[in-house]
Amino acid sequence: MDEILEDLSEPLDARSEGMVLTDYAKREDRLYDRLASCYDRPCNMREACLDLGMDRCNICSSFSKVYGDTPYAFHKRQRMLCASGELMVGDEPIGAIANGIGFQKESKFAEEFQKMFGCTPSRFRKRCRSMLDGSSRIDSRSGRPAGSRG
Repeated sequence: MDEILEDLSEPLDARSEGMVLTDYAKREDRLYDRLASCYDRPCNMREACLDLGMDRCNICSSFSKVYGDTPYAFHKRQRMLCASGELMVGDEPIGAIANGIGFQKESKFAEEFQKMFGCTPSRFRKRCRSMLDGSSRIDSRSGRPAGSRG
């Protein structure tokens, strides 16, 4: 009983501050999950904040503190990493990979890709393939190693 009374004697703003921090942590995690799971389109922070019931300025600031990047930059990096994986092992055309991660123009995708990786997507693919054994590539239509039959 004394513990309950001690908790109640604690200033209300200190208790509510802890609740707000916990609530923001949950929201940051939900935003992280949302951004990490949808590679097929650019990040729409206004829509995400409305859906998750968050204030855009506060969540962007706290997300940056926790994850070291803005939600937009984090999401773009995740999309580019997904594309780099496709370029390494798949045979899908670069334009199709760009469309698959939400870029309408292959040239804009190539520009963003070069900023992140220091080379064009086609050059990246050539470099990776020269390092990989040819059998490591996956045919995007069949899902099997390139050159395999049956």
